Amino acid sequence: MQKNSRILLFLLFFFNLNTNGQEAYKIEADFLLFEEAKTGLPVLVYNDSMLVKGFDFKRHYKTQFPEDLQKKHFKSYQFQIDQKNYLVDAGCGPVLQFEGTSFKRLDNSFRHQNQYYAVPFVYEKEMYLWGGYGLFTQKNILTHFSEKDKEWNLIYTENSSINKPKSEAYFYREKDKLYIYGGIITNNPKLSIKGERYDDGSMSCLDLKTMKWTKGATIALDNHSSLKGHLSKINFQIADKLYVLSSHNELVEFDFGNKVKNSYQYSDYRIISIIYHPRTEYVSYVYQTSEEKYKVTSEKFSSFKGKLVKSVPLYVPTQSTTVLKNIIYLMVLLGLGYFLFWILQRYRQQNKVLKYDAINNSFTLKNKVIKLSRIHFDILKLFAKNNNRFIALSEMNEIINFEHENFSHTTFLKRRERILKELAAELSLVLLIPKNKVFINRKNSHDKRIKEMKLNFVIRN
Repeated sequence: MQKNSRILLFLLFFFNLNTNGQEAYKIEADFLLFEEAKTGLPVLVYNDSMLVKGFDFKRHYKTQFPEDLQKKHFKSYQFQIDQKNYLVDAGCGPVLQFEGTSFKRLDNSFRHQNQYYAVPFVYEKEMYLWGGYGLFTQKNILTHFSEKDKEWNLIYTENSSINKPKSEAYFYREKDKLYIYGGIITNNPKLSIKGERYDDGSMSCLDLKTMKWTKGATIALDNHSSLKGHLSKINFQIADKLYVLSSHNELVEFDFGNKVKNSYQYSDYRIISIIYHPRTEYVSYVYQTSEEKYKVTSEKFSSFKGKLVKSVPLYVPTQSTTVLKNIIYLMVLLGLGYFLFWILQRYRQQNKVLKYDAINNSFTLKNKVIKLSRIHFDILKLFAKNNNRFIALSEMNEIINFEHENFSHTTFLKRRERILKELAAELSLVLLIPKNKVFINRKNSHDKRIKEMKLNFVIRN
């Protein structure tokens, strides 16, 4: 009877562990949040022997975390390989495998404390870490976990010198290419007020097939300090977009497909840890309340993302691009200047256009009659009849000799020259142009003795 009572109590205890929402629990600072690879559900380990699964965080299970390790050291590097979870120490070293409800240690290593805030990635079912911080220096190293040796080994990469040693770098994966940019390059307090110096957005690319580094474009980072944060908290990739939670209550989206950087006002700025679930497009996160308590929740990423507040180009223009743009801008400005000059000239020309009114036998400018002497009027009329055509000076002889028939040849030539100079002076005053610009002179192409002349402007009829 006593034995049956113990069995009944055990069953009741087990039932209570698996009922939804019946057991209240408290999340301490030493929690662990990750996605179960097999189911895609969030898993929260909230003390050494208990965890909850599911987007409602109400299904409780017994577990046992390794006694010689702390959960808080396994928030940064979480890998999924063949529907199994692998969690790595924040400074590199110990490796845990999670399956079902239990944790199993796989490595023969120790806590390196040498690659905090490194770039984690999986390639051909193996775990890698690049860069990081440890032993008072930033790193420019690539390590990978050997399943055979149960140890972390250094991997040689070609052209690694193009990278600055750094931690907390942003990273973006595209098939066999790993892109890295930004990050902290020194923690020397003498170099800045906060004791940190940030790298610019110069991107480097690691070809995972050849393990060779190449330089890439430059990303517009704007405010480095606003994007500072632990990789386990701020950095996750969705398709061709990288998302970063900034310290200014903004979700920064690096959209590599559309080459823009967007900022969104996300819902809760006191997030401690966050994971994205690609199967359901949900996010799960632990946040801190105003009472300094830890809470956990899940919601659709589309609702968490919030309202778009800013969108700017993703890449910083290269020097050649900048020069080309400046040349284009200069050409546009010159073209605009020429167009405005042309409009101004047209306007001036329209205001200087002489018109011949055949009905009233008069010349007008801006609808005002131009007063000219009889001989000047007749010569101008001759030019008007031969608009835009050179005429021989001899064609003016009849007009000039109209009043005086007994001029000597020399006197006649002087009189013709004087009359043309007087007409040029009058037209110069009327049209506001230089006297030497009123007529165009030349010698006849067939007979150089014959002088020809035409107006340097058009008279409208």
